[in-house]
Amino acid sequence: MESTTGRNRERAVPLEVVVAPDDPVSEGRVRRLVCGAPALCVAALIAELRQGDGAPLDRVVLDLHPAGDDDTHALAARLARWAPCIALLRKLAPEAVFVPQFPEGERGPLQLVFDAFGWPATMRETAARDTTTLLLADDATRLTALARPHAAWIACVRDAAGCAALRRNLLLRGDTSFCIEEVGATPAEWTRRNAAAQPVKAMHAALAAFGAKALASPAVCTTPAGRRRAGGDVLLGETLRDGVRSLVWVDAPDRRTGEATLSRAVTRREVSHYPHVTILGWHFAPTLSQQLATRAD
Repeated sequence: MESTTGRNRERAVPLEVVVAPDDPVSEGRVRRLVCGAPALCVAALIAELRQGDGAPLDRVVLDLHPAGDDDTHALAARLARWAPCIALLRKLAPEAVFVPQFPEGERGPLQLVFDAFGWPATMRETAARDTTTLLLADDATRLTALARPHAAWIACVRDAAGCAALRRNLLLRGDTSFCIEEVGATPAEWTRRNAAAQPVKAMHAALAAFGAKALASPAVCTTPAGRRRAGGDVLLGETLRDGVRSLVWVDAPDRRTGEATLSRAVTRREVSHYPHVTILGWHFAPTLSQQLATRAD
């Protein structure tokens, strides 16, 4: 819940919008495909509601059928993955109709879990056309059937592979009006989740993984806790291979590598008289390849 408010809240960042101009039912219909861990996707939706940007949900469909035959007996593992998400769903849509789907043999233990989280004992289905449905499934392939044509829905997919498969299935059946979003795609969110408060250590780890030796840098670039000070957004190193020295530039984990970084690195290479410079980055601007090509360097 701490990730649903403030500057560091979770966000669903748009990646692609699929629009068919001749789709007569596209207007006013919410169709979103959100990629990310289910709990983080729900946290992002809670953040939208708190910001006044999201639409209230009328129906929540949670499909807990196992993703494969080998997962049939791993009920405890599935519950461990989904428990945080189920708890957050109560915060997101406390008045929504809850529609769980699961193998018949798991009804008893799953009903105990749902009761523990406060879901109503009577869980009914609804087919109203004007409702917005949140779709979640352990097996992403089942989401295609859950996303009703010409209805409003938000589908949460755990990984990029499942997102691509669902996108393809929607297009094949004629659903040509939806958007694809990703949770945790911004550099700041990714850094908070993977590097925490130690971005400098992450930069040194990247430099070591590349096989480069760090150059001396002023101690004022970092605080005693390892946080980066203003102006200390880069780590420099060098490699010596086949008798050729090369400058290695490591961007900060919460920085998007683009034309500005490229210009700074090339300038540093020229000033330091290195024949080459290698830039190590964590997040790259989509136009970086064109910028490299125009330089012809």
